[in-house]
Amino acid sequence: MTQQISANQPFVEAVRQSLREQGELMTMTLQQACSDNKEEAETAVHDARVALRRSLALLEQARPWIDKSWIQNRRKDLRLFQRQLSSMRDLDVLMNKAEQFYAQNEVQGSDALLAILRDRQNKKRQDLARCLQSKEAVQRLGKALSAVSTPEATLHMLPKPVDEKGRVYLFRMADCLPAMLLQVTARLTVYQSVVTVKPAENGHDPEPSGDTSGKVGVDASELLLHRLRLAAKDVRYSLAFAQPWFGDAAKPLTGAFKEIQTALGNWHDVVIAERFLQSRKARAHSVASASWLNELRQEKAAFLQAFARQWQIMTPAWFHQHLAACMGHLHTVKAGCACCAGCGNDPRQNG
Repeated sequence: MTQQISANQPFVEAVRQSLREQGELMTMTLQQACSDNKEEAETAVHDARVALRRSLALLEQARPWIDKSWIQNRRKDLRLFQRQLSSMRDLDVLMNKAEQFYAQNEVQGSDALLAILRDRQNKKRQDLARCLQSKEAVQRLGKALSAVSTPEATLHMLPKPVDEKGRVYLFRMADCLPAMLLQVTARLTVYQSVVTVKPAENGHDPEPSGDTSGKVGVDASELLLHRLRLAAKDVRYSLAFAQPWFGDAAKPLTGAFKEIQTALGNWHDVVIAERFLQSRKARAHSVASASWLNELRQEKAAFLQAFARQWQIMTPAWFHQHLAACMGHLHTVKAGCACCAGCGNDPRQNG
């Protein structure tokens, strides 16, 4: 962020600047997402997807302190791209995993299986190109960026800083960050009531207690872990937004989330690959499918074990301990100091 870092920084302005930066990144990377260069296109899809998700997560977390209709309009503008980018990214990862496995293992039918995936990938990229080149996409992306491009945009985000009844809505970072972080972490730690980890025994995976999916044909365990993965992403994105105000105090939290997201992200990639191999077209090439499926199941168990080790420590008490350190750092940050981002002074020691 380019604004001066201070606990008294207007919350709405910090949100606006973050959304502008993510919007500019998304605009730039979407232009590269349909490149003929495979590596460039895949990187662009990933980066655009992350920028989009960070924006949507911030809009959701900031909703209590910003005009609700403004939030709703921005989410509507951005959601047009969400499904396209997510399915394209999943296919890119699946294709890369398949190519890597079959390059190391010569299996009957692998060429046909790769051809099916390659055809899906090409069609999905064509769909993405049509979406991005459509008049609606251009208009919505332009609206999303123009809505946060200038400081005057904050007048629409908070049309009445003080209303006729004397209620003040010009919130500062110090007013909002504690509630924002506690709320988003609560949406993650609540999963500890349904996703438990068995005692350390070789081969044990996290075991959700009870089927809360309510959906026929959807594995309860996979659904719960998928939702938990998304909740963890929201926490990490919120921490990334808050990091300039938290400084080094946020490192234990961000480090833990990098580990848990890596484990659950790898697990999710395996689940996507398993579903493809269990599809009708993939089963037609049973030898190639079975060979890869056996390896995927071993990978899946390892990723779940990595998740389980980290998940055990991420209790509400653990979060509160680290968030308390972050909040203490927040209230020592002086205006004009980027708190450990280059000034050379530690505000915790210098008052």
